[in-house]
Amino acid sequence: MPAEITAAFRRRLLAPLVEHDRTNAVSLVDTLDAFLRHNASWAKTAEALHIHVNTVHTG
Repeated sequence: MPAEITAAFRRRLLAPLVEHDRTNAVSLVDTLDAFLRHNASWAKTAEALHIHVNTVHTG
């Protein structure tokens, strides 16, 4: 993937999550990472993060 595409993705999609995490006591980046590692499974993500599945939904 071209560097400019990944830079645009990071800037438009990930930067807001990183900024949110800087100012809040939760980590949306970690939640997203777990969600993607668990094939977009709400239940498996919740289990991996040791939280209730509804917390993953409302993040």
